[in-house]
Amino acid sequence: MPRILFNHRHAALLELLRQARVEQGVNQTDLAVALQLRQTDISKIERGVRNIDVIELREWVRALRLDFVEFCGELDRRIEASEALRARTTNSTGKSRKG
Repeated sequence: MPRILFNHRHAALLELLRQARVEQGVNQTDLAVALQLRQTDISKIERGVRNIDVIELREWVRALRLDFVEFCGELDRRIEASEALRARTTNSTGKSRKG
C-alpha cells in the first residue's frame, strides 16, 4: 500500500492544486493529457499518494494557464495562515502537534 505524504503544508498544496484545476474547468484526464501523464498520476498527486517536484508543479500550473509566481504566493499565504492557526492552537492547549 502506498505511503501517503501528508502534513498541513502538503494539505495546503493539494487543496490549491485541486482548487486551481477545478476553477479553470479542467478535469483530471485533460490535465493528464496536457502534462503527458496518466489520469491516475493526477489523482495520486491530488490525493498526496505521489509527490510532485517543483518542475512538475510549474508545468501543472502553466498547463492551467496560471502564473506560477502568483500560485506560489497563494500557496505561501495558505501555509502561513495554517501555521499561524496551529501556533494559536498550540498556545491555547499547551500541547505541540507534529506535521
